[in-house]
Amino acid sequence: MQSIYMRILAIISGIGLLIMGACIDIIELETENKADGIIIVDANLELSSRSATVQIRQAAAFSAGPDGVELPVGGARVRLEEIGGTELTLIETETGIYKTDDAIGEAGKSYQLFIEVNGESYESKIEVMPERVPFDFIDHVQRLESFNNSQGNIETQEVVAIRSTTDLPNNGEGIFLRYRASGVYQFNERVSINDKICYVPERIDNNQLTIINGSSLNNGALNQQEFLLKRVDSRLAKRYCFTLVQISITENEYNFWTAIEDEFDRTGDIFETPPAKINGNILNTVNTKNDIIGLFSVTVADSAKYVITGSDVGFSRGPCEGFPPPAQGSPCYNCLLIQNSSYQEPDCF
Repeated sequence: MQSIYMRILAIISGIGLLIMGACIDIIELETENKADGIIIVDANLELSSRSATVQIRQAAAFSAGPDGVELPVGGARVRLEEIGGTELTLIETETGIYKTDDAIGEAGKSYQLFIEVNGESYESKIEVMPERVPFDFIDHVQRLESFNNSQGNIETQEVVAIRSTTDLPNNGEGIFLRYRASGVYQFNERVSINDKICYVPERIDNNQLTIINGSSLNNGALNQQEFLLKRVDSRLAKRYCFTLVQISITENEYNFWTAIEDEFDRTGDIFETPPAKINGNILNTVNTKNDIIGLFSVTVADSAKYVITGSDVGFSRGPCEGFPPPAQGSPCYNCLLIQNSSYQEPDCF
């Protein structure tokens, strides 16, 4: 699966190609040397683990747009500095992955990232570690939602919308949130003498970006704020366990995700503002024209489990139940055929 940064490249380049497509001239696409591709940096300092991880890749690209290939970049020098405190050099644990085992990260303190790679120097803006915002209450509501199916047609289907309710510190001032989610569903084999139950994990927020500026909320409180949509289907028929994460992020990161959201939500109207380069908070200190796509995240997260059963959503029949019986060789006779499935029951079940 492409990273979010490759999706940014694809969106901006794709729009540009659509515009150029209106011209009469034929455009010859020339491939660039992969060593000249755009550097992609994904860096995170997380308070709960008090550890930092930096991933450096390079986007191999055509002259007029990316080809979707990312190559890990080794041999970089990566440093993390706590302003007025500790300075750590991250170790390359595998090609393109840099980590530190030393504990670092404290709410209210400031941090800066430095990278030297391919003869260029980059540094992040100084970021202040935010404070943790816990979930107070989670619930869901069920409704009909319209979406584009794989054929590009509008289709209506029932969904559950997961919601968060909580009071924010400082009446929401200076509080910025992002949400992530994953899930595990229960898959029952067809009833037989050897029927078994598998548990199947999945990432469910790949195409959903939810960010919140606390200062824009009434009275600085989340009041049944929707942050995740999940289609009602057979995966919810038995038992579905959500792992929900409410992440406190910095204002610079919020602005980065806002810019991405604006690009994803383009309608294609000719009067729209033309797409622009999306800058993160990592800059080239010498060659300002040298493109980089990157983000230094300084975050603290609160996580929670939330369970929905088939009776909650009125969908009690699993995919292996009813008639006609499933075809032989299907997961209904061996649920381990489902990718990543396991007989091991998760804690939330």
